[in-house]
Amino acid sequence: MSALALLDSPRQPRSDSQWSLPPLLNGIITAAVLGIIIPVMTLLRCVAIGLRIPGRQNVLKYSARLVCWCIGIRLHFTGEVAALREAHPRMLVANHASWLDIIMLCATAPAFYIASAGVRDWPLFGFMARIGETEFISQSRGVRAMLRERERIGDRLDSGDNLFIFPEGGRSGRFRPGTFHSAMLMDKTAKGTPVHITPVSICYVAARGLPLGQEGADVITMRHREGGMFSIIWRLLCLLPMDVVIEIHPTIEMDDTLGRREASDYCHKRCSEGVRRNRRAWAFYATGDARALDETLPLKVRTAA
Repeated sequence: MSALALLDSPRQPRSDSQWSLPPLLNGIITAAVLGIIIPVMTLLRCVAIGLRIPGRQNVLKYSARLVCWCIGIRLHFTGEVAALREAHPRMLVANHASWLDIIMLCATAPAFYIASAGVRDWPLFGFMARIGETEFISQSRGVRAMLRERERIGDRLDSGDNLFIFPEGGRSGRFRPGTFHSAMLMDKTAKGTPVHITPVSICYVAARGLPLGQEGADVITMRHREGGMFSIIWRLLCLLPMDVVIEIHPTIEMDDTLGRREASDYCHKRCSEGVRRNRRAWAFYATGDARALDETLPLKVRTAA
């Protein structure tokens, strides 16, 4: 049986699985945490934006990490993490399987988002996007509108902002990354500085100490929406605590020899490989297989395996 097939097989929890709380208690904690963090973060962001404080995007980063820690989402960072500290005009390109991806990426690096203009009007998330200085783009744009949007993005990169983008253009509804589009990838900033492109793969690997199976995957990706939003939230609470691996892949620098299409294909390949590799590693860990000794697993898990 292959490692990925193990993800959909009946499994028993390992003795070293992490702590877990009842879903109702998880829900109460989550609501309390968001009720405290969102107003505080909003105030800090408004002050930082008004004063144009350098490093103001760190407010989002540490707020997202605090939310993840409080509600039981364990983030495991691997790959070229140190490269994110280098001062270059940078676009971070990630796969997009779930609305939770936004929180995961906020916790990864001090960066801002490029999102569809429709997100601006979403309840709560639209407000958070505006507070987060998201760059909104129109999906039904003409050539002139697209050029203006690319100019704004180039100016943001020149000002030192890192920008996150989901090149799939929306949630794929599955863990395997869909087609990456290259339209909004930037090769140069407004001043002509080459842009660094960094692929980031997000992989939901475990829930309540067990590798994530198909049922849990359907909840996270919202593939099945029976019962409405409250039913989805309840089923998501039943998956906590959750382990998520965020892998930072090698960065490429855009130049005259590398086009946007080639860069998009490179990012798609890296993200696809990252998701598959991390899911395999956690599947091997579930059975105690020695092949789980992969660098993407946290030290405590590698020792237990």
